[in-house]
Amino acid sequence: MTGSDGVLAPMMKHFLESMMTAELEHHISESKLADHPNRKNGKSKKTVRSLSAGEFELETSGDRLGTFEPKVVPKRQLIITEELEGNILSMYAMGMSTRAMRDYRQCTTSGAGVAEPSA
Repeated sequence: MTGSDGVLAPMMKHFLESMMTAELEHHISESKLADHPNRKNGKSKKTVRSLSAGEFELETSGDRLGTFEPKVVPKRQLIITEELEGNILSMYAMGMSTRAMRDYRQCTTSGAGVAEPSA
């Protein structure tokens, strides 16, 4: 169940990539509203480490202007915090779909980490 070959690594990877994609889309739409034309510009990969899921590779996107700073997993952060990991696992345990988690995260985006969903 744990480790890079377990069930948690793909689950964490899918969730985090989905969250970072939503953050980038939000950033680009905000840029367009501010009359700063911006768009997606390629992808890169980084290996991150989680306490229970082990190591896994995240694929991250960037923007053409280079102004995007992800909040879920900031640039140069290689370790998933215990708090973030716990929040992700609790959302899955509550039966939330990845889309519902992303939508929830978009509504509460103001800082790093994922807030606890209300029951």
